[in-house]
Amino acid sequence: MSLFSKIFENIYQKKIWTDPNLKNPPSYSGPGSYPRNAEVYLKFLKLFIDQNNITSVVDYGCGDLGLYNNFSWTNINYLGIDVSSEAIRLAKLLCKQKVKLLCQDTFDLPPADLLIVKDVFGHWEGKKNDVVGLGDKLYLISDFLEKNINKFKFILICDGIEGIIEKYFPINFKFKKYYVDFSNKKKILYFSKRSSEYHPI
Repeated sequence: MSLFSKIFENIYQKKIWTDPNLKNPPSYSGPGSYPRNAEVYLKFLKLFIDQNNITSVVDYGCGDLGLYNNFSWTNINYLGIDVSSEAIRLAKLLCKQKVKLLCQDTFDLPPADLLIVKDVFGHWEGKKNDVVGLGDKLYLISDFLEKNINKFKFILICDGIEGIIEKYFPINFKFKKYYVDFSNKKKILYFSKRSSEYHPI
């Protein structure tokens, strides 16, 4: 297990991102994954999926799936991937829908219509030579996108760090940028397309 995996295993096991005042938190992935705080994002995602006929999704860094408590994946082949086995265990308990879940520390993703990367890149580094890395493995935005950019019709990246992560996007990663409220906190949505069937919202 890499150091990065151990960090997130510890976060979920000790409920570090959980509001201690909540008896039954909707998610252990932090306030940004509470459905009530992400209503605008979830409406945006639902509309995008419907308008672009999305039938398969890979959700990289899916966490415990508490975000999707009231979101329907009906008729969608959904695969959630996370580095934390505890997050995946919680997801199996919290999620009542028919989804596939995988605990794996990998950049090699299976193809799908849509790749979702929500609140992941803010924990990573940008490109080689920027840092020494975490343990024996570098988690690089540039490497991840270059490896996966051609596997998906659409890629959705959600992050709250303005102007930081996008400087590490590959040159051929063309995107549209939207700002979305998460309980009065602005986050950025980056949509990239490989298909000409893109319908902006």
